[in-house]
This record gives sequence, C-alpha cells and structure tokens, in this order.
Amino acid sequence: MGRSKQPEDHVESEDEDGEDLGPWTRVESLKPAGDIWVDPEAPTAQPSWEVPHGETGESAEDKDASSTELYAAGEVWEELIVYKKSIIKPSDINQGGLGDCWFLSAIAALSEEPKRVRSLFLNNMAHDDGGLRIKFYKSGREVVVSVDDQLYFNEEDDLFYASIKGNEMWVPLLEKAYAKLHGSYAALSGGWPEEAMEDLTGCPGKCYEIADFEGDLWASILSWHAEGYLLCCSTGTVKKKKAKGIVDMHAYTMLTAQEAHGFKLVHIRNPWGEGEWKGAWSDNSPLWEQYPDIKRELYDVNADDGVFWMAFEDFVKVYETVHVGFVTETARGRLPAAFDEDTETLSFSLTVTDADTVFVQAHQEDPRMEGSREDMLALRVTIEDAAEEEVFTNESEAGDRSVLVIATDLQPGEYTVYVEAVDGCPEDDRRFVLTAHSSEKGVKIDGPFENEDEEDEEED
Repeated sequence: MGRSKQPEDHVESEDEDGEDLGPWTRVESLKPAGDIWVDPEAPTAQPSWEVPHGETGESAEDKDASSTELYAAGEVWEELIVYKKSIIKPSDINQGGLGDCWFLSAIAALSEEPKRVRSLFLNNMAHDDGGLRIKFYKSGREVVVSVDDQLYFNEEDDLFYASIKGNEMWVPLLEKAYAKLHGSYAALSGGWPEEAMEDLTGCPGKCYEIADFEGDLWASILSWHAEGYLLCCSTGTVKKKKAKGIVDMHAYTMLTAQEAHGFKLVHIRNPWGEGEWKGAWSDNSPLWEQYPDIKRELYDVNADDGVFWMAFEDFVKVYETVHVGFVTETARGRLPAAFDEDTETLSFSLTVTDADTVFVQAHQEDPRMEGSREDMLALRVTIEDAAEEEVFTNESEAGDRSVLVIATDLQPGEYTVYVEAVDGCPEDDRRFVLTAHSSEKGVKIDGPFENEDEEDEEED
C-alpha cells in the first residue's frame, strides 16, 4: 500500500526550468516528503454522534467501510495537484462507496463555472504545516474547514470514497472537508442536492416536485439555466419498464437543456461517472442518425461516462424532483435571530431599491451538525408591502431545515418580513437565521423587531 504509483491519465506539467506551470496549483502536503500535518479532527468513516437522516434515510449506495485504511495520498501517488485552474469540469467527479450523490451532483453543477469551485479553496498553496483550507456556508454564514491529504483506501489500493481524475485531488479533498464539517463521512449518507448547493454557495436552494409543479416546467428550466443557476434532478422509485438505465433514489446533475428542431432535450450526468439512460436520444439511439443536424449540434462521444441526453417527455416520467440553486453574485444579507418565550413572531425590515427577484430564507441549524436539534420548527415567512398587504408567503413542512420565499419582480420600496413559529417553540432552542439575496445590489434587511400585534395582545 505504501508503494508509489501514478493515477490514471497522469499528465506532467513543467516549464523548461522544471517549475510548475501557472495553471497548475500544487499543495505541498500532497508530496511524500518531510513532516506533514495530520489533522487530529479528521472525519471518520462512522459518525461520532447519531445523525438524523432525511426522508431518503441511509443510502442503498453505501458500501462497507470497515476494511478501509487511511493513507496520505502523497505516499500512494506522485505529482498530485489540487486542480487545473482552467479545466475544472463535471467529468472530474466520480462517486465512491458513500451515498452522497446529492453532494457530488451539486458540485458537478457548480463545476460548470470553474471559478465557483476555485473560490472554495482559500489557499493556493498549503499552510506551512500542510493544511488546505476550504470554504463552506451554514445558514448563510461562512465556515472554513482545514484538511490534510489522509484519505481512505480499499484493499485494491483505490480510493474508497470519491475518486480522482488524472492527478487532480479537488473532488476527494472537497468531499473530505464536507465530511469533516458534519463529523464523519457517514453523516453524508442520503440528502438533497439543494442542501449541498446552499452549503457550497451560501445562496438559497429549492426542491420542486415535478408532478406538482405550477406553471411551465420546461420554460422554467430554460430560464434557470439562462440565469446561471445550479440544477440537479432526482429519482424516486422508478418503474422497471420506464427506467432504461436510470437508477432509483439517485441524484443527477442537469448540465443543460436545449430545444433543437422542435425537440425538447435535457443533458444529464450520473455522478457515478457511468450508467446512462438507454431510451430515446441516448448515446446509441437511432434518432441521432435520423436528425443529423441535431447530432452535429449536440451529440456527445459514445462512451459509458454517465453523460447522456434524453427527451423532456421521458424526463418528467422518470425523474421525481428538480433541485435549483439560485446563485446570486451580488447582494446578500444575514441576520441571526431567536424567538423568546413570549414571542413566536418576529419582524424584519426589507428595503429594495432596484426591481428584481429577491430570495428571503429562514434557516435552522442543519440536523447533520453536532449538537443540533432533531425536530425542526415549522416556520412561516411572509413579506408585506407598505400598505400591509401580503405579497409573498411560504411555510416549511415538517423536518425542513429552511423555508424560502421567492419574491419575483419585487418593486423598489419598503417591506416587512414576518417570521412565525407556526406550532410554537421548544424551550431549549428557538434560534433561526434570516437571509436575503438578490442579483441586484439594492436589497437590505434589518431587525429583528418584535411583532406589534403580539405586544398589543399582551397589553389587552
């Protein structure tokens, strides 16, 4: 296990003086030389506390990690780097022995804009002691995690969790940092892509049930892609005759959607890096030969790489949910708050100076985190205008860690945001965080303030 070997597709990159080329970012801790830092708080394979899972429960994709061993990647492979700056792409991502397709499909969506991935890595070079710092967000708050290059390997000397592409380490290092944030790799078993999108960007995410979608889903998907939002999709229990290569209870990345010569087509990637749709518009579909213009415009290489096209009419039959990360690059605000024993509604001021879609979200502590409560508060968020007319509202469902209000085309003016604990509050934890995002600079939130209606009731 200690022998040195090159990863598949290894590429050397040196100039005439033997120095690394600019586009390559090397982390010193990934070289097998000298004393390197070993993180005493590194994530274990198993959780150190009971982790409540989402509705999916523990994933059927999980494999037995009991025979794995930790090794420094630099002791196994030579010439490792974190990433090639200009060539970060979804195909770098291949899922390993953990049911974290929801996380990996989200980072595949993120990698379509390489700068978004690069922004997560805070030090291009390692610390003097060998650590690498990676940035996440929890409830809109930036959290920095330091990791070493100790990774779990199986008996075949392959990485047990997410694997590497060529000699680039960014995917397993990002997965390790995310596991450390939540206490263990096992804590990442089962989840929803929008949760990972929020943790990777600090921006809001939302899950849409395809069967219950209000409006034109196809038009919405095209619009979301045009805005540069992150998109994933997930299956439920797929009937065998409809599946045609699609996996049950699994998250995928939606790379793009195109309307070509009257056909509505979606481009999808399986985070396994293999396993594809076998129906109409799949790699071997005769439709590509019947429509050569579409083939010239859209066709991929015919390879089992997990990337495939399918007709939108098949997509809505096979997939159950669409997950959207509403990534905004400009304005965002964050206000921690807590209900007290006498107040179950708090108000906040929202100032909008430029007409735009504004995302207002109330967050609770992620139940994967140590010390968080298992039962989420049922929250209702309402936006009222200056005339005290309700303009937008939404309410969380049982178990949701957040509730999001999407205020479309909100006009300039002063608004009030009310956050209400619908079913009351427990005595031990009444905390939440309110965030507001917009692609324009003109949005600001302030507060919290006690609800005047509740104060009047107490005086009576």
